[in-house]
Amino acid sequence: MNSSAEDTEHDVLVDNLNSDSKYFYSIGYHDDVNSQDIVLAGEDIDHFFTTSPSAGTSKPTKLWIIGDSGTENSNAEAVKNAYLNFNSGDTDLWIMLGDNTYSDGTDEEYQSAVFDMYPELLINTILWPTLGNHDGHTASSVSQTGPYYNIFSLPTGAESGGYPSGTEAYYSFDYGNIHFVCLNSYDIDRSKPEDNGVMLSWLEDDLTNTNADWVIAFWHHPPYTKGSHDSDDSSALIQMRENAVEVLESYGVDLVLTGHSHSYERSFLIDNHLGSSGTLLPSMILDGGDGKPGGDGVYQKPSSGIAPHEGAVFVVAGSSGKTSNLDPDAPHPVMFATLVELGSLVVDIDGNTLNAQFLRDDEVVADDFTIVKGSSTSECGNGVLESGEDCDGSDFGGQTCGDFGCSAGNLTCTAQCTIDSSSCSSCPVCDNNGVCDSGEDCISCPNDCISGSGVSCGNNICEAGDGEDCFSCPQDCLGKQNGKPSNRYCCGDGDGQNPASCGDPICTNNEISCTDTPSSPSCCGDLTCKSIEDSFNCELDCGPPPVCGDDVCDADEDF
Repeated sequence: MNSSAEDTEHDVLVDNLNSDSKYFYSIGYHDDVNSQDIVLAGEDIDHFFTTSPSAGTSKPTKLWIIGDSGTENSNAEAVKNAYLNFNSGDTDLWIMLGDNTYSDGTDEEYQSAVFDMYPELLINTILWPTLGNHDGHTASSVSQTGPYYNIFSLPTGAESGGYPSGTEAYYSFDYGNIHFVCLNSYDIDRSKPEDNGVMLSWLEDDLTNTNADWVIAFWHHPPYTKGSHDSDDSSALIQMRENAVEVLESYGVDLVLTGHSHSYERSFLIDNHLGSSGTLLPSMILDGGDGKPGGDGVYQKPSSGIAPHEGAVFVVAGSSGKTSNLDPDAPHPVMFATLVELGSLVVDIDGNTLNAQFLRDDEVVADDFTIVKGSSTSECGNGVLESGEDCDGSDFGGQTCGDFGCSAGNLTCTAQCTIDSSSCSSCPVCDNNGVCDSGEDCISCPNDCISGSGVSCGNNICEAGDGEDCFSCPQDCLGKQNGKPSNRYCCGDGDGQNPASCGDPICTNNEISCTDTPSSPSCCGDLTCKSIEDSFNCELDCGPPPVCGDDVCDADEDF
């Protein structure tokens, strides 16, 4: 690439590169007077970059995360050196959590706090930043101007994967099977999507369109902290918790990284804690252990990919440049660890396993945790409920007949590790089980008693009256049939666990267009066997099989 313009800053687009490949580079200029190329940097083994693996590809990935690192002093230097000595290989991704410089994010401060502080990393490591309040003193996210936006070139049109944001103020990108989301917690509207919040509406679109196995989100102001700031009394922190966290958990976020408080704080595996610290309920802590393989055990998430409300770990890593006193009410009740120590976070992801370590400036690992998604192996018949199974032997994952709308009886686990609820009893009418039972009718129990034909899966309408449900047409009907039993539901004609009709809020809140009215309605229970009714879907009208019309050619039947 050659440029005749005299400038000190250049954005260079290099295309037609292979994925997951290392490229070496040099930077220089052509001396026209002496007819020779002058190399300013590069042409050695240290100047390289490695392209991202293809989206969806699983490969071992190392992240280095620093927050509030812009002190330009020996603290930041010690944290950096500790990581360089600790890490034996390349760093795949590097994340800065804001307050990348002090005190105002000027160009001069970026030169000393970033370029002069991390030269050995900048020449070969991809750096992904977020805007902190100190960076924002000289930057405007609305106009995308100022030193922060002049220095960093961030994706606006999904150039690195993800979903186009149209702004460098917030963005997403993919790295193999990991999806990253960077939000702006400083000078961009933080309103909910239903309140016309542009950033969080984009977040919903972004997460809807990812098929990654992992979701990691990062921004500056922490939703939970009792460090040098209190997440109970600051509007930016409160709004990110109440608004952003709600969206992220609904789409299966795994890890949330923030700074701002000059300490290290790390949560349990939690979900749905959107209020102040005093409103935390035991049910919001999905795993109250330490998350350590050699301790209480790793944080296990049931699904191998992303699934809503299976829990996330929240980390405040804002002590990469300085530490400050904790809030008098510390620690925050969601936190397993709260440390006033200089350090950085090192994250390794390999397949379905994430390992994170808080590395102090003296090269000591002061905290670590592991998240495992799904199970590397599952064996039906070993008596242990594992990923992909509904049950195994006597292990039903806490499920009872009550989860199927019945007050008596016992569940049975089949040889295929699926649940058989036929032995349950005292089941109420209108149980949305897809069978029109005695006592049910087409008016009070349309999901069970009205059937039809003419399903068109993929038309964005859940045609429950014609038999569609979250199994037969998930793109129209949605639903969730894995993870914790209490979180499972199935929109549509009544199949699955916790079946829900079109009028159920759990279905309508997901903006499903749903109808119980079939295109060619047939009412089971009117004592007339007609249309698509047979002995299997309407014994009340057609009598018990075998009968002609039940799609089974019995011994006394012919053409």
